[in-house]
Amino acid sequence: MPTDLTHYVCRVSLKGGISVELRPIRPVDEVMEKDFIQRLGPDSEYNRFFGYFRDPSPEKLRSLCNVDYETEMAIVALLSPRSGSEMIIGVGRMIESTQNRAELAVVVADEFQHLGLGTKLVEMLLDFAKVRKFSSVYAAVLPDNGIMLRMLKDKFNFKIKHTGEGLVIAELPIELASPKLMSP
Repeated sequence: MPTDLTHYVCRVSLKGGISVELRPIRPVDEVMEKDFIQRLGPDSEYNRFFGYFRDPSPEKLRSLCNVDYETEMAIVALLSPRSGSEMIIGVGRMIESTQNRAELAVVVADEFQHLGLGTKLVEMLLDFAKVRKFSSVYAAVLPDNGIMLRMLKDKFNFKIKHTGEGLVIAELPIELASPKLMSP
């Protein structure tokens, strides 16, 4: 496990002046993660999980919230409403797959989409990929998920490839990732 994860903790402002904290997920986030998944609209849920995942098992929640921070990373976006209790409004995940490549996935709560949060999460994950020296990052995306495909292509220059098997693969060689990303 990396000794310093503070590089992946920050506060960002979204469109509309909404302030959120981004940080690595922790084991204690299981309850918030379950609540987040249950609050996703059906389209967001289906686009992220390629199916319906409304009630994850305790084992699945444990695996989602216990990452090793070396071969995988999960960044949560936390909103602290005036009522006081934090809630997850977005999650970005990256996991090493094969041949020094990593798979990326992002989901944002419906009411916080189109505010720039997905972009912020992808930026942090690309930074993680650079630090880990992955050769490339890819996302498996459903063809109907135009929001994700446009963001990856237009904001990050991912190359889009239709597989013909009901998925689109968006891929970016890490050396082409924007230099504006955070650096350790």
